[in-house]
Amino acid sequence: MKLKLLRKVSKKHAKVITKYLKNRKIYLSKPENQLCKIDTVGCTRKATDVHHSAKKQTEKAWLDESKWIPACDNCHRKAEASPDLCRELGIYNYKA
Repeated sequence: MKLKLLRKVSKKHAKVITKYLKNRKIYLSKPENQLCKIDTVGCTRKATDVHHSAKKQTEKAWLDESKWIPACDNCHRKAEASPDLCRELGIYNYKA
């Protein structure tokens, strides 16, 4: 019996990723989103990432630009690693 390999990403999620990457590029190209809004120690100031402040990462939440925060790579890594830092900076839309 030949084994069938599983997809790494479903077709539906692949479409969401494609749409997200397109929207993310447009979002970060806007003048008001080109600077990091997290601004922690080590901030490079140039926004290259988008931090999602929604609690659940559903398709709807992932594509909701009102929950996006422009961030440099350093600040985004710190934000992802430390929910306490996010709460302190007020960049979560929920209470953990």
